[in-house]
Amino acid sequence: MGLWGFVADAQVPYKKVIKRNNMGVIETVYVYTEHFFISYSPVIVGEKYVKDLANYLETSWKTYIDQWKFKQPSFTQNARIQVFLAKELKVGTMEAAGVVYGSSTGESYMKIKVGLPDPILQDTSAHELFHIIQNGYDVWEAPWLKEATATAIQDEIFPLGRSYINFSRVWYSWWSAPHPLTSDIDLFEYGTSIF
Repeated sequence: MGLWGFVADAQVPYKKVIKRNNMGVIETVYVYTEHFFISYSPVIVGEKYVKDLANYLETSWKTYIDQWKFKQPSFTQNARIQVFLAKELKVGTMEAAGVVYGSSTGESYMKIKVGLPDPILQDTSAHELFHIIQNGYDVWEAPWLKEATATAIQDEIFPLGRSYINFSRVWYSWWSAPHPLTSDIDLFEYGTSIF
């Protein structure tokens, strides 16, 4: 079953497909935009959140790829980027707002946590998409450099977020400790975005 609509006020077209179980209960909803394929359970998240996410992802794509001319990840030439929404999201033992999983070929997909406040959802969308673009250049680049540049550039897409300030506090808290710039202790690598 497909429906065509538009995301929020941004006029980003999307197609929604609903998958039902044997009892007719909605199991999974799939939202297709021009560049993204978002899947979620309506039990854990509402449609407005998904529409906003789709809008933020497409806005980030248009800025990175169309305006700033970053290289389009090769796997997206004939496929959308998969985005999974998760009730809980951890990287190791730490809570995460979003995470990108990639392969050695540069193919990547992302997971985004549901329930993020709007400014954090904006920043997370831009941040995680930039990781996918980075993987298209060099999937093996140093993690601290990837995190620092993704943190810095997300505020260029959504400048009201100013999230680098939160991470720079972590960085400065470790200023007197003997940590190299490439350290990944306590989100230190995100704070290196100030350079």
